[in-house]
Amino acid sequence: MIVVVMNFSGNVGKSTVAKHLLLPRMPGADVFAVESINSDDQAEADPLRGKQFGDLMAKLPACDDAIIDVGASNVEDFVTRMKQYKASHQTFDFFVIPTVPDLKPMADTLSTIEALVGIGVPAERIQVIMNRLPLDAEAETAFSQIFKACADKKTFKVNPVAVIHENELFAVLKSGGLTVAEVAGIDRQQMKAVIKKTDDPAKKAALGRQVAASFLAHGVTDELDRVFEVVCGS
Repeated sequence: MIVVVMNFSGNVGKSTVAKHLLLPRMPGADVFAVESINSDDQAEADPLRGKQFGDLMAKLPACDDAIIDVGASNVEDFVTRMKQYKASHQTFDFFVIPTVPDLKPMADTLSTIEALVGIGVPAERIQVIMNRLPLDAEAETAFSQIFKACADKKTFKVNPVAVIHENELFAVLKSGGLTVAEVAGIDRQQMKAVIKKTDDPAKKAALGRQVAASFLAHGVTDELDRVFEVVCGS
């Protein structure tokens, strides 16, 4: 399976989706970062610029699974190259569009979708992931602009289950360079012993935050499993 993660908007969690949602559920997948300036978590891959689309297309036939993380500054060029390489969009199984519940990112999300539809990408291959939803909010309300456009245009897919809620775990992951699985797998008793032996207050606090986050990691894993299933499982 080959998945593209993209949005004209930055800071919507594109690289977080690539690293924490997709990669753990696509073991062995190659990761390509099409990026010049990445404001999200940088995926662990050598960056390719949008203009190097041909190089990317040359590498993909050797990949069983691949994740292409397209930075906001390269989305327009990436789409332009797909137009130039006629029917190249058929190489990609899914275009995953993360968004957040703010007006501009949602408008940019719809513009991203329109650009993909304009080159012939069918609705079933365009999937929206609703990121950073507050725990006390309903997806259909917070992302009403997205749901309305989906109902009116029917050019993409949005599932109320395709939600990643706000969670302090992601801040811990970013600061420590960790994955959800690594935090979920923390041996709390062993970490407690390490903390007791640590004299550095800052390090002690950071390790303590990781232990606290380990309780969150299992719930986040379940949520990401559900999102992956509804977005890429069909």
